[in-house]
Amino acid sequence: MSKGYIANEAGSFAKWDSAIDRSAALSRRLTARGRESLSRAQVWAHIAAPSTKVSHSFGDEMGGHPRRPRWAAGSAVALGGLACVVAASFRSLLIDPRSAVRSAADRWIRFAAPPSKTLASTVALDASAFLAFPAVVEMLDLKGVAAADLYDYVPRELTATFRNSGAEIEGAIGRSALGGWVALSLSFGNKASYVVVVDYASGNLTAVAPTYGKILAQKGLRGYVDATNTYGPRGLKVYNASSLLVALGANANKGPRAIWNFVEDTWTILCDGGSNDAHDLQLSYDGSQLWQADGRTVTKKFSAADGSELAEFQMTDIADPNHVQLVEEDKYAFVSSRQTDGIVRVHVATGDVVYTIGGEYGDFEIFDAAGRKWKKGTSLWVGQHNAEYFGDDEFCLFDNQEASASSTLNASRLLCLRLDEAEGTATVTFEKVLDSYTPHFGDNDRLPSGNQLGVSWPKTFSTDDQYDVRAIEVVRSTGDLAWQMDVVGVKCDDASGTCDRGVDGVGWTSYSIERFYAAPIVSNATCDKASGVVRFDAVNNFKQNNVAPATYAVSAAAGTDKPYATGDFDFKVHWRQTPVAVDLGAGKAKGTLVVTVTNEWGDMAAQSVTCA
Repeated sequence: MSKGYIANEAGSFAKWDSAIDRSAALSRRLTARGRESLSRAQVWAHIAAPSTKVSHSFGDEMGGHPRRPRWAAGSAVALGGLACVVAASFRSLLIDPRSAVRSAADRWIRFAAPPSKTLASTVALDASAFLAFPAVVEMLDLKGVAAADLYDYVPRELTATFRNSGAEIEGAIGRSALGGWVALSLSFGNKASYVVVVDYASGNLTAVAPTYGKILAQKGLRGYVDATNTYGPRGLKVYNASSLLVALGANANKGPRAIWNFVEDTWTILCDGGSNDAHDLQLSYDGSQLWQADGRTVTKKFSAADGSELAEFQMTDIADPNHVQLVEEDKYAFVSSRQTDGIVRVHVATGDVVYTIGGEYGDFEIFDAAGRKWKKGTSLWVGQHNAEYFGDDEFCLFDNQEASASSTLNASRLLCLRLDEAEGTATVTFEKVLDSYTPHFGDNDRLPSGNQLGVSWPKTFSTDDQYDVRAIEVVRSTGDLAWQMDVVGVKCDDASGTCDRGVDGVGWTSYSIERFYAAPIVSNATCDKASGVVRFDAVNNFKQNNVAPATYAVSAAAGTDKPYATGDFDFKVHWRQTPVAVDLGAGKAKGTLVVTVTNEWGDMAAQSVTCA
């Protein structure tokens, strides 16, 4: 087995030959990029008044102290001397995924939470956490931002809170659920936009990418973006453990598609820089094409290399599609039709509608969380975003409850339902009504732990609970919050005690959120001494719409001998757990063994098991 990286069952990550401290390594990497004057950065540091506080949820402060940004006085990190790293061609991505976006495979370990880290209840970061990234400061300079307007361009605060015990977070996959990252899009109108990666366990910012044209040009997209545009990241998918697939929208919500390697902070253009609607994007089954809707009635397949149009299907009974999900090797698509309140299954080759769930064209009776029946043609959810199929006949969506005569709530919600096509019914399996109404945008994903991850922004909020964007992880069985992250913008002091941001959302908003890990997750390993059978469950780093190849090895705990057994299997689709059984034979199932799983990227995970 080649040298690589292992994620163990405690959720920590260790390189076989050495462990690299995340913050120190990142600081060294930034320092190496140049050593020029930082006078402007020092000004921003003073304005932001940097500090970091870690508190228990009941409020007593565990620690609060000024935190010096890496680029403050005395630091050698330069802004003007940033090297422009030219990413490899997309062809190299297709031929060998370990090149280009995978080129930093020996460095992503920097971003793992330390193995012995204790999870604090609350971690609060102020604007200096964003200003610690040189590209953010450079964007402020390029835009000529005045000090009084800082929080229109950088969030005032980001707070991450664990609101439940570890068992609720671990769910079906154990302590490994505490690792990895959360990626989300952030936009303040046309002023500033970012793709942000947050370390889940620590609440710290791992990577921040301003999606301003001049910055994007420096990072690999020169010639493909308008330098004067601020591109709102809309469609967001995980490409692999170090990269994200992003649809960038500017004028009329159209723009280029690209891959952001958040480890190297470089961008690789797709489709030769061609522009399309930015609501969503998805790589084809073989990875060489890209599927996108035009925002109206047509979904097209483009060559990821040169942007040529290779196929399309017309969509009937659909209006304002904001999510198109290709499944079953691109034979079918699920389309989230916002203005008809429907989830539409389409046969890709013909464009024929197979069925519609919900809304005016709905083919099924729907039973809500209270057991009430909604007739065909009625709308239980209204103006939804990011409706997505998650396997086992279950769909999850962000129900905006867009203000209209058909809206039944005064707030938005996370919603999941299970389809029984034979019975002609769909039944709500999960509902979390939020404390606020989100007119548009929003996301709701099922996690491999069994919890739900959602993101929203409030049209109105109380001056006692101010936030612009809120991401939450919800325990499905109880509806309790396991984790919460708030992005806070300009402070509101309205005398009424309520601040109204309007339907367009003055301040920070978010369209998409994704959860992913540095390596696959192995859990629930057992070893039966009598039968010689080892069983375990496995999921890949991130959700995928098609099966993905993997290999396993079962070895002695010492790891020095030849594995007792090796083999291959496919990860189940839609981030569902894959059960695997390995028959070692008589006499081999004894003592402590190690099960190792490796995915197509070479990312490895291991769990030990004692035979009994």
